[in-house]
Amino acid sequence: MNKSLQDQLINSGLIDRKKARKITADQQKSRRKLRGSVASQNIQTLDNEAANANAQRDRELNRQRQEQSERKAIAAQIRQIVHANRLPREEEGNAAFNFVVRGKVKRINLSEETRKRISTGGLAIVEVDSRYDLVPSGVAEKLWERDEACVVFYNDPKKRATPVEDDYADFQVPDDLVW
Repeated sequence: MNKSLQDQLINSGLIDRKKARKITADQQKSRRKLRGSVASQNIQTLDNEAANANAQRDRELNRQRQEQSERKAIAAQIRQIVHANRLPREEEGNAAFNFVVRGKVKRINLSEETRKRISTGGLAIVEVDSRYDLVPSGVAEKLWERDEACVVFYNDPKKRATPVEDDYADFQVPDDLVW
């Protein structure tokens, strides 16, 4: 007596075979729709997640491109300012001026007057396109605002070092010391 409920209803005469087949077909269709809707929902959520990820990646790439274009624009401004305001090169300088760039000591031969202007803060040394140029202090401050890395040496008279307790204060340093 392992008959299904459907077979038992048919045998008892409550439903006929046509009605039973129709009910079975309707049940199968509803199962397929349910399966299809769940699958389509899964696909739709995956599509939405992929679209969000792509949008996020695109925003990040656009931000990077924007930053790169801003850096290029600032570099072009710096280059233009330096070329317009740099002092002419002194070929016959008798006084050497040493300064440090990225851990290396660089040397420029200058006249004694130019060397004094650099040490008092009247001039600054800037690096543009792997070349060191001298610019007035006002120009150096403008360049400093745009990019601190381009100003290699600037002895700002406004920022004098505060006296620190010096262990060698009792020893006298010669006035003509040039390093």
